[in-house]
Amino acid sequence: MGVKARQVTLDEIIGSVCAACGVQREDLIAAGRGRQAAEARSMVALVVQEERGITITEAARVFRRDTSSLTAGAARLRAKLDGDEVLRHRLAEVKAGLRIPQ
Repeated sequence: MGVKARQVTLDEIIGSVCAACGVQREDLIAAGRGRQAAEARSMVALVVQEERGITITEAARVFRRDTSSLTAGAARLRAKLDGDEVLRHRLAEVKAGLRIPQ
């Protein structure tokens, strides 16, 4: 029997993304739409979509955003990954911090 993987929490994902993107948690919740905070929220949404047991709805509630905005942000970020080495590295850093296989 294999060892069951530990469930990553939304709070851990947010913390790892904040560290990788150089933003504060408060920035992600703030009403403003700064590019850096928006990209970090989108990265949280992208990681959430890949993890079991956490939903976009939960993240939307924390960020005070609607689910369609987070889903669209995650899709835009996913589309940018192929052509953006810095973004790929940042996402890899987030996943490594969470011990999520690449």
